[in-house]
Amino acid sequence: MATVEKYNKQFQQQAQQTPAQGEPAGQHAPSSALQPKEKPHVYLDEVTNEPMAKFTCNSCGGDVVGSPELVSSACPYCGNNFIAPSQLERTRVPDRMIPFQISPQQMVELFQAETKGLWFLPGDFRKAHKLLDARGVYLPYWLYDCSSEGYINCTATKTTSWRSGDYEYTRTDYYNVHRRGGADFEDVPVSGTKDVHPTRTEAIEPFDYSGTKPFATAYLAGYATNTYNIGHEEANGRANERIRQSMLELLEDTIHGYVTVQVDDSDVRFSKAVVEYVFLPVYLLNLAYHDRRFPFAINGQTGRVAGEFPVVFWKQALCFLLVTIILGAILFYPTLLVMGAVL
Repeated sequence: MATVEKYNKQFQQQAQQTPAQGEPAGQHAPSSALQPKEKPHVYLDEVTNEPMAKFTCNSCGGDVVGSPELVSSACPYCGNNFIAPSQLERTRVPDRMIPFQISPQQMVELFQAETKGLWFLPGDFRKAHKLLDARGVYLPYWLYDCSSEGYINCTATKTTSWRSGDYEYTRTDYYNVHRRGGADFEDVPVSGTKDVHPTRTEAIEPFDYSGTKPFATAYLAGYATNTYNIGHEEANGRANERIRQSMLELLEDTIHGYVTVQVDDSDVRFSKAVVEYVFLPVYLLNLAYHDRRFPFAINGQTGRVAGEFPVVFWKQALCFLLVTIILGAILFYPTLLVMGAVL
């Protein structure tokens, strides 16, 4: 977000001679004075060099430059939130939305609580990190409903162990296991924006969709909002993948009593698919710590925090060593007992 004046400095006006009255199209008549036409301004993001769009604040009338997908944000002149409803008309009005349930103050407290008890976290992180940016944003999502049917064919094993004299024997039996079933899925979310990585948008799930409301611009006040730049046609692939994986997991969860289960073949089919366009509340944070940036996302309804914290590597190495020693003791202790009994 930046003011128009800031972006105007990137471009120069180009004078063009205008045709004299009655001059045939495509010809230029000489004139004693320049009569230039102002070249339309093009606004570019300073970092990405991507095209930007100009909007007008509803309160003060100031011109604001932002992403072409921008729907609402704070005006840099008067500080009030402005809404660009024409953006929704240009793309699509959301079918429903979840209003923010977590206040900015609660968001800060939740993030601070998340850092407590993180043993790998550097000791000075809480005091040394700097908050570069924090904002509440309504992110565009696609919600999918569908019915699905599928099957899995698996190879499963059972083992039986016994001792005879000084020897221990193990027998492995193999079984062909087949499962078939169906399930209905509701409100499977797929992010509709390229501006936030899917690992973060999916990590803050789940949302409680029983809290959705009909879309109203009044909910946008005080928060930034962008329309989608990933259409549902592009999002279909991720929805397909998520529903398929969930269906296969449901089928696998019905297999019990085996030591191992290996899926050899599977298939999932979909029907009665419906997609909705929604706005979901998310806080986006960017922190700086020792010249590194750490992006975080916080669910604006549930407070779930997602992001990668810095770690102290010697603490990780020590933890790995301790776990290895403990597991080794558990695995080899019975063997030592048997050897002692034999000796």
